[in-house]
Amino acid sequence: MDQATQQNAALVEEMAAAASSLRSQAQDLVQTVAVFKVDNQMPQRAAEPVLRTTPAPQPVKPPVAAATSKASAKALPAAPAPVKPAPVQEKDDWESF
Repeated sequence: MDQATQQNAALVEEMAAAASSLRSQAQDLVQTVAVFKVDNQMPQRAAEPVLRTTPAPQPVKPPVAAATSKASAKALPAAPAPVKPAPVQEKDDWESF
């Protein structure tokens, strides 16, 4: 129970330090942004979104002759067998574990 209380106190202390740091960073940001001048007026009318229409996609038509695709599949060369890299020869006495 005492250990949980100590952990809780440490967490509270960390949160207090983080809050203080955040407060300091916020003040620095306010000072940095204060250089810029902006009007406090809201725009009279917001810009209207532009609606963009795209044409409907056309369906893809399958090839007319299935025999043509079989013939072209036979004409393709076979893929070469993967080549395994040669083992690396180490010249020093070090071994990796």
